[in-house]
Amino acid sequence: MELKLYRAGWALALPAVRMLLARRGRGAGMRFLEERLGRDWQARAPGALWFHCASVGEVMTACPLVRRLHARGAAPLLVTTNTPTGARTATRVLPGAVGHAYLPVDTRRRVARFLDRFRPRALLVCETEIWPELYGACHRRGIPVVLFNARLTERTLRAPAWLARLYAQALAPVRGVLARSEGDAERFRALGAHRVQVVGNLKWAGCPADPAGPPPSAVPYWAAVSTHEDEELRLARIERMLPSDAPVLALVPRHPERGPAIAARLRAAGFGVAVRSRGEPPAERIWLVDTLGEALRFMAHAELVFMGGSLVPAGGHNLLEPARLGRAVVVGPHMEDFAQETEDLVEAGAVVQVDDEGEAGRTIARLLADAAARRALGQAAAAFVAARGETVLEAYLAELHAARLPLDRAPA
Repeated sequence: MELKLYRAGWALALPAVRMLLARRGRGAGMRFLEERLGRDWQARAPGALWFHCASVGEVMTACPLVRRLHARGAAPLLVTTNTPTGARTATRVLPGAVGHAYLPVDTRRRVARFLDRFRPRALLVCETEIWPELYGACHRRGIPVVLFNARLTERTLRAPAWLARLYAQALAPVRGVLARSEGDAERFRALGAHRVQVVGNLKWAGCPADPAGPPPSAVPYWAAVSTHEDEELRLARIERMLPSDAPVLALVPRHPERGPAIAARLRAAGFGVAVRSRGEPPAERIWLVDTLGEALRFMAHAELVFMGGSLVPAGGHNLLEPARLGRAVVVGPHMEDFAQETEDLVEAGAVVQVDDEGEAGRTIARLLADAAARRALGQAAAAFVAARGETVLEAYLAELHAARLPLDRAPA
């Protein structure tokens, strides 16, 4: 019954999905639309060990695992994504021998056509994606499925009853759910998954990224990265508390398209703002970085990094990125999405967590006035992340072998 409802929903939604894909795929060429709609695929990777990564974040998470398997001779390897940005990231960070295709939308005919084309020997799904048609077709064809770095939100558990039952049916034959945390494991079990175990967060391992490039400015700055609405004003108030000779604040919002609204609100509150997208240098105390793809560069050269989404209840963002770069990192109280990682880094003396805006201001002022303390904090962070990353990566490889997946090479 649940699967019939799901299929009926797809049948009704397909015209709108086609239009949505056409709009999202502008600039990506016809390949995106053709492959997402299951018409044809350019890649050739029969018998591949197949990784599915929804978009950029999942590609970066899977990257160290894919690279390690490639280095150990696993072939052929295929990565699918849902988005053009995910495809570009895969091309940039993964070995050239790794094939790429777009995953088709989850209908019987399109999934069957994909599986006929690639005949994968196993499917490894990064993080959250649960596609009932895809999982069911893999089960019927004897293709083992494993979820790795698996995470699940409370919102998924609150899905309508028929959809929750469908998720449970899809997960029932899965070979393994390798969860990033105990909380995620508990949620997968509550959803009906079997063979669930906690391995850890693969984001610890990281992925060799493009060089950060030269500093964006000769003017010293501290960076608040992935900020959210209402957070920028709080950080601007902290900047106002600092001495006049302190580094300026580079605000790097989570969604750069919010730039005009952020600038208008800060100016209305009496703050001077330089806007990077207009080519303005950091002549003001606040430098709004409303440009795409520069977060890494700004983190790499910052005197200090404040991780956004943590002064407001947004769950926080990936503090492992600046920690891996050896930056001094400060986070607010709302790090629910990275709770275990934050706890581990704080206990190791590698990150500072504050309770509120006032404490954030005092901590940032203290660290900006003490280069030795910033350096020690950054060095501790980089060392801790490197050691934990290798441990977690090897643990995932061990669990994939224990799941009896055909990791090495496709049968001749």
